[in-house]
Amino acid sequence: MPSNLGLIMTVTYLVLALVYFFPVYYLFQFSNKMKKALATKNDEILAKAFEMLKSHYKFIGVFTIITLSLYVLVLVVASMGAL
Repeated sequence: MPSNLGLIMTVTYLVLALVYFFPVYYLFQFSNKMKKALATKNDEILAKAFEMLKSHYKFIGVFTIITLSLYVLVLVVASMGAL
């Protein structure tokens, strides 16, 4: 095993935690604003809640496209290496 495996794993998990923070934060903001909007029957807060949900889905969509693109790139590079 490499001697710096612990550092590599730490950096990897920190990067993944940073990437995963944003969709969770958007969902948290959505739930707080939705709860407040339903309790006060305020349409402005409801609109802001749905904006947070929209931001969450945009982030997930872009992240999915990037992930699928990386999979295709790895597949192409691996197939070139097999030749």
